[in-house]
Amino acid sequence: MLLNEWIMRNVGQTLADFVHGAGLDGLVLEVNDAFSLGSDYTDLRPYTFEMVNQIGQTVRKYKLLAILSIAPAIGLKADMRENVSKLYGRKEADGLLASFDYLQLWTYSSGEKNRRYLNSDYFFEQNAEFFKNSSQVMFGLNFYGFEYNLNDFQTKEEPPFKVTTRDRYLSLLKENDSVFTFNYNTMEHELYSERNNTFIRYPSLTSLEYRLRLIREKKMPVAIWDYGQGLDYFTNLL
Repeated sequence: MLLNEWIMRNVGQTLADFVHGAGLDGLVLEVNDAFSLGSDYTDLRPYTFEMVNQIGQTVRKYKLLAILSIAPAIGLKADMRENVSKLYGRKEADGLLASFDYLQLWTYSSGEKNRRYLNSDYFFEQNAEFFKNSSQVMFGLNFYGFEYNLNDFQTKEEPPFKVTTRDRYLSLLKENDSVFTFNYNTMEHELYSERNNTFIRYPSLTSLEYRLRLIREKKMPVAIWDYGQGLDYFTNLL
């Protein structure tokens, strides 16, 4: 599909027609893993960017808002201050910024057990510097948490996990055997129930406030994912 220029043009037109016909102000386009393709797919990268840019340009031509949700330019190893990797370069980023009103970066905290460092300053600083503190670039902030099988979390190096929202979190909190603690390393709430064999990590006002401070220092906007997934009082920070 990426190699067909006619299809690339018409994808953007179809989306623009739908958004306009529905009376919406614009759209958020998420292209999953389009910018972190492995070496086997490097030949497709130019076409991926061309297609995405054409969609943004077509949508904006109709005075509609176009937002692209993408992986951060600087890879996750940036936080380790070694092997800093770029998922896309300056030229590609400039093309995206010219084609879309905003870019929304996936700078959410990670559900991986040993990769909780995504709250730290260095990861944000590297991406802010790459994008030159552009007001077009929004840092992603998650209101959701992560749920694990308790046995897996206790015994496996990298246990599988799934996203969990407010309702599930509050439901487990009401269980008679639930144990509620605060992790001072990640500044997040942690909750587990042996009867339900469940362990949850969930944002706190402290962890959210810390990340918002980093973003405000860069004078860059923030994008929340997802507004309805967090506790009601999270909005007090906004």
